[in-house]
Amino acid sequence: MADDEEARLMGLKDVYKGVFIPKAGIVDAACLVEFYEKEFLRLGGEIRFGVKAENLIIEPYEPLGIPDEPYFWQESRIAGVKTDKGVIKARKTILAAGAWIPQFLDALGIECFIKPKKRQIFCIPAKNEALKKLLFTKEFNSAGCLPFTILPNYQILIRPFPDEEVFWLGYADEFPRAFKLEEDPQPEKNFYQYAIYQVLVKYFPQFKDCRPTSAFAGLYGINTLDGQPIIFEEKDLIVVGGASGSGIMKADAIGRIAAALYNSEEYALLYGDRKFKVSDLSLKNRRVEQEKLII
Repeated sequence: MADDEEARLMGLKDVYKGVFIPKAGIVDAACLVEFYEKEFLRLGGEIRFGVKAENLIIEPYEPLGIPDEPYFWQESRIAGVKTDKGVIKARKTILAAGAWIPQFLDALGIECFIKPKKRQIFCIPAKNEALKKLLFTKEFNSAGCLPFTILPNYQILIRPFPDEEVFWLGYADEFPRAFKLEEDPQPEKNFYQYAIYQVLVKYFPQFKDCRPTSAFAGLYGINTLDGQPIIFEEKDLIVVGGASGSGIMKADAIGRIAAALYNSEEYALLYGDRKFKVSDLSLKNRRVEQEKLII
């Protein structure tokens, strides 16, 4: 990179070494979600597709029948959710709406330190021989493909899909990417062409002149405190979110901790029989390290 003027302009440096984690693996998000769906239904759960949650319902414990109650002097709780198909009441309500959590809580004056931010993924097919050779690199694992790779400096991610012969590329930009709730977030062509591509091709020239054949965008629910999940209870409402893009990876633990909170248990039993104190992911008694890998 020392003799590359463009690389110097972007602050890129030579790679002298890398960290390889053979057991890190890659999660098939669609399969994992399908598994959770089947287990939820098997346990007696009900899924209502096409139902829009409009707002949370607040009720006093002792209704007096006065207009617009409850008032501040009444002891009240969150009793369920109003949807476009009717009202759903519950002893406890779990709010796990991802990037939309603050939209519900701001209306009630409850702080959650979760904000929405757009993230984008671009799909590059391995059409030429150079990209195919890169995709099916055989030296790293038994799958015979390039590992999930994170570049230095800007942490651009390269996610291989050998079965489909494509690469997924993305970058979790911070400044000046706005915290913004978008109902239909769209990928930005220039974000790939003038940002990701310019860095990517310096480290992997195999991508030279390659353009995405498809792209998509979505919203992360970013925890602005430390990037770790937030799980707390307020007025019979259990808030579960703020995984900052790691929701799929941490879903099993998050679910167990949320279930323990629902059952008023001090500790959750995670996979491998590891105990985790439920309040460590709360807001009032939070005790957790900063998440340093948000991609």
